[in-house]
Amino acid sequence: MVMNLSTIFGNYDVGDEQQEWLKTNLSRQPQELSTEDILWYGKYNKFITANGSATCSCCGGKRFREANYKDDPIWVIEYDCTKGEKYIVTDGKHRINKAIADSETTIKAYVYTLAELETYVKSK
Repeated sequence: MVMNLSTIFGNYDVGDEQQEWLKTNLSRQPQELSTEDILWYGKYNKFITANGSATCSCCGGKRFREANYKDDPIWVIEYDCTKGEKYIVTDGKHRINKAIADSETTIKAYVYTLAELETYVKSK
């Protein structure tokens, strides 16, 4: 069965249960990634207001202001994006937006492949 990201995690979000399973079964150390290589939901579409920015509609910007990208790595999937990015955020759109707003050019991230996430789905 071929799966795409939306089949696995809706709008690409990886929740606490999935993160615990990934940490336990596919242990990783965070990698330092260029922020330019990362795509997140709402990065290019100005009409998506729940985009993790300072004015994010999901939290009124609160999660952006409180984002701790230095101690809490984001979660990404390796993906060949149409605009050249190499990764899609599955958890951490507020953190990556905060890092970029703070003029950071890199961010720590747990990197997984789509095939690895499919193993989670198949285990359920």
